Amino acid sequence: MHQPKPFEELTLADNFLFCQVMKCEPICRQFLESLLGIRLQELQYVAKQSDLSDSLLYRGNVLDIRAKDAEGNFYDIEMQNKPLDYMDKRLRAYAAVMDREMLRKGDKVENLPQNIVIAVCSFDPGKRGLARYEVWKQWGDRDLGIALDYDDGAHVYYLNTTYTTANAPEDILDFLQIVKGNPARTDFGTVVNTKLIEVKNDDDIKEAYMTVEEYAYDRAYIARKEGRAEGLAKG
Repeated sequence: MHQPKPFEELTLADNFLFCQVMKCEPICRQFLESLLGIRLQELQYVAKQSDLSDSLLYRGNVLDIRAKDAEGNFYDIEMQNKPLDYMDKRLRAYAAVMDREMLRKGDKVENLPQNIVIAVCSFDPGKRGLARYEVWKQWGDRDLGIALDYDDGAHVYYLNTTYTTANAPEDILDFLQIVKGNPARTDFGTVVNTKLIEVKNDDDIKEAYMTVEEYAYDRAYIARKEGRAEGLAKG
């Protein structure tokens, strides 16, 4: 059964610390600006571990870091440590719940803002060694070889900490190195690393982590115990 990882051994690759660091508005904003090549006056809010369940009838999704800029565009930043076969569909689900939140009753579809999902992976999702993979849509006719860019405002990026091709801005490359546990090389990396150290020295955050891990451990233990009991009952 899963044993809680000691708080002292956590790195930026661990979801709990990742969220604690990335919820810092200046860090989240500079990360987005560097990756996307844009300028953001401010992020109106940055929330960690957002549960966007809005009904008992629909599946909810917990987003690691969810942010919104002054123009109403939404951003979701995820830390992914397991290479799942259905990763693309998981990110599609994240984008869908953000769209549902952005488009309220009475809103005009043409005013739907940008929806950007970013997965920071501790593995190579595309198996091509790139530091950054961008997903884009096309339309046309495959048989005729006609492919036109199709921009519906939804964008997906994968970042790869194990990259061999440095096709990303320097700040992003440094961020990926810090996720791997390497020292910072840029000013932005130094800010991220300083925040990481600050978080790890915060007793309240440590206590919160232990509470969360103990709860998860207890739930796993109970589920496993109930599963054994059910198996014995069935003979």
